[in-house]
Amino acid sequence: MNQEAFCWAKERGYKIGLASVELLQVVKNKLETRKIRREIQSEFFNKYFSSFTYLKDGLIDKPSSIIIIARPRPAHTIDVEFMGKRNRFVFPPTYVKYKDVFNEVLVDFKHSLGRDKYQASLINAPLKSLAVHTGLAAYGKNNITYIPEFGSYFQLIGIVTNIPAEKKNGGQDGKEIMAERCQTCQACLQACPLQAISSERFLLFAEKCYVSYSESPEPFPSGMISPSPDCLIGCLKCQEVCPMNKGKLRYEDTGIYFTAAESEVIINNGTSSPRWKEIKGKLESLGLSEDYLIQLRNLRQLLSG
Repeated sequence: MNQEAFCWAKERGYKIGLASVELLQVVKNKLETRKIRREIQSEFFNKYFSSFTYLKDGLIDKPSSIIIIARPRPAHTIDVEFMGKRNRFVFPPTYVKYKDVFNEVLVDFKHSLGRDKYQASLINAPLKSLAVHTGLAAYGKNNITYIPEFGSYFQLIGIVTNIPAEKKNGGQDGKEIMAERCQTCQACLQACPLQAISSERFLLFAEKCYVSYSESPEPFPSGMISPSPDCLIGCLKCQEVCPMNKGKLRYEDTGIYFTAAESEVIINNGTSSPRWKEIKGKLESLGLSEDYLIQLRNLRQLLSG
């Protein structure tokens, strides 16, 4: 099964990591320990990590192995006409068609490698940690995961199966490792505008990272502005300066364009405007991982900045 899975991934330009299902409990325990030690704030943990279900969904019988898949993803752009100027804004990799990618990969995997007696389902679990434990990826100092061929520009998909595990533990023997290049590099630390990256500890101060604010429906803290004038979510600052990412980021045009009239509606939050439905529809057509209202809030901030 291992060889078949690797061939399937290679044909599609993916990378994979394999492990037995026991790794899910290892990762769960580590995450909960970090909460107990207050390395992760309780409020942040409850908001972002408490929804993981691991194997509780019970979607397959007698789960045996997990496969973590890395699919390369580009950044995506939209164009917005505002105050006589055409502006291009960026969704970093993974945000566009986020959920669709999970389903596409699962369907393809089941069709290509499925056996009548085997089952496969998506995992709702900390995929970055699983990827590192299997040896598929390594953490950067910014706690983003890196794969040599892709840099950090990929989406992780986790699949659990009842195919007998051929690999008892992860490729890193159950350890979380930092990329070797990060040992002597401080590029991301120096680039982070909110000091979320520290040389004093391995974990990112996630509660400081601009990404968490830009993904939240809550208002931005007073005086906070986007560190990147063109990113509709997050800021890409730590990834843009990373030597491991040099030359690896691709941009893909979504074809979405907001006219000057639509931009005025967005700026004024004109939910009663006849144009609002079309504006909403354009963003929803992108299959974004975050609610379209959050994206419009972020776009208003960028346009008014």
